[in-house]
Amino acid sequence: MTANRRKQHGTVYVAVLGISMIVAMMALAGATVGRLELRRSASRSDAIMARILAQEAIEFGFNWMDKNPNWRTELTNGIAHGPFHASGGGNFRFVATDPDGDLADDAEEGFVLRGVGRSGDAVACEEVEVAFTGEPLDCLLSALTVNSAVSMPNGSLFAWKTIYGDGIVSVNGNLATGSSYSKVDCDAWATGTITGDIEGFADELQSPARQMPGANVFDYYIANGTPIEITAIPESSGKRRIIRRLISPAANPYGPANPNGIYVIDCQGEDLVIHIARIVGTIVLLNNGDGSEISNAMCWEPAEAGMPALLVENNIKLNIAANGLIESVDNVNYNPPGTPYEGETDNDESDLYSPRMWGIIYCGGRLTVDQYFGFVTKGAVVCEEYELDSIVTHNYDAVHLNNPPPGFRNDGELRIVPGSWRSVAY
Repeated sequence: MTANRRKQHGTVYVAVLGISMIVAMMALAGATVGRLELRRSASRSDAIMARILAQEAIEFGFNWMDKNPNWRTELTNGIAHGPFHASGGGNFRFVATDPDGDLADDAEEGFVLRGVGRSGDAVACEEVEVAFTGEPLDCLLSALTVNSAVSMPNGSLFAWKTIYGDGIVSVNGNLATGSSYSKVDCDAWATGTITGDIEGFADELQSPARQMPGANVFDYYIANGTPIEITAIPESSGKRRIIRRLISPAANPYGPANPNGIYVIDCQGEDLVIHIARIVGTIVLLNNGDGSEISNAMCWEPAEAGMPALLVENNIKLNIAANGLIESVDNVNYNPPGTPYEGETDNDESDLYSPRMWGIIYCGGRLTVDQYFGFVTKGAVVCEEYELDSIVTHNYDAVHLNNPPPGFRNDGELRIVPGSWRSVAY
């Protein structure tokens, strides 16, 4: 073999060896990539499984609570219950958290239910809001629901008596407008007959009667409200008077504040007048005298949408003006820090407030409306008897129907709030 041919053979050998090394390195790299891809695939699978387990944790926890009547005392607020092992591997646990820090203090209070799922090294967390809800009483279908008599008496203070509104006036009985100057300028519904001037639809002889709150309508609010002693409220001209005051979850001029804005006043037979005031909350009047009334400039709404604004055990009069509050006139700051008005707070006395009476107004006796200056309610007015000696507008708000508060719903149950399901960081 000549030197040239030996050289050629050596070159071929080196080339083959180089190619073999390249192939081997490619194979090794491919195996490494395969292992990395397998790990990534396993990680993705674990992440997906962890999220499925977190969702399963919520379903499991919700069903466990639904079947266990003592769950509020058996669970600790904010502490995980579990882990529970899944049949396909991994585990999950659930956590119930009440915003006020106590699951057991209120059997009808909503809470946040969180589910945590683990699979391999992956952890996922999901949460939902849970509310205690029942079917609303159908008195909440109307802007005004009266359980018995509607009166627009002739020869009283004003000749013209008109109910305006964008909802329905419902009566468990007959509805008659009375004089030629009186009318209902909206739709009307009655279990009896409807006579007189009705501008909207008149649905008479309807059945069954509208459902009215029962004797337990005050129970939740008494149990969760802060008492205000009637003797703490100043007396003037023979009546207790709340005047030029702010009452809210952050403000109670007569004692400790209630975080839910629920205040209960046992009037002990005395007359109570609330006028020229801003209230953000639910006021409950028990044993109030027949001379009790809500009057003059008022800005009143519940602290939480859907809750009642006013619950009254006996007769009361609404004599509210259409003009709003003026801080500079009253020398009161009605929106200090802690009680915003339309999202704003300040430390001055230069603001103006629109007149409003929003929320559910419930009267267990006769509700008399005798203000002539265009007073407007927004929500649902529910009463046993109703007397109108004025022109009034009762507008409707379906928020109460969609989320009925205690006392205005049938037997309730735990329900996941629609649209509240979300993924959160763990």
